[in-house]
Amino acid sequence: ATSVFERRMNIFTRIGFDHVQILGNSLEDIARTKLKIMAPIALISDEQEQNVLNLAKKIAFLKKADLQVSSLNPFLKENFEIYCKKFVLPYFLKHNLKLALKACEILTSQEKTLEALKKLQELNLQGRCQEISPNFFVDVGHNPMAAKA
Repeated sequence: ATSVFERRMNIFTRIGFDHVQILGNSLEDIARTKLKIMAPIALISDEQEQNVLNLAKKIAFLKKADLQVSSLNPFLKENFEIYCKKFVLPYFLKHNLKLALKACEILTSQEKTLEALKKLQELNLQGRCQEISPNFFVDVGHNPMAAKA
């Protein structure tokens, strides 16, 4: 359902082995299946295998898409790290927040992105790395990458 609606931008999180029965048996097949829906503007996580990044760049070239790899400018990165420390974000939330901030910066501006980050309240996702009691966590991650996060 990721390509049902017309979109201005795609954001690709780390691509790994999930939904192999639908997407393919190799990392390249899975990546190709996911990346072929690339919109005119695309953002991809910098935490990809090199062959996935290379494939993304090739597809972007063929589609004439503006593909950017997630990396924050130094000023935004500093504020991102302050936010992550303040709220003790688990790895997967840091990763997703970094992508969201970069997408915001691409679609708006560095200034508006920084303003949004400074106003952002604590992220609270029930069921994702949620501590139920000391040393007991619940996580609804549905694939091996989510379990590692």
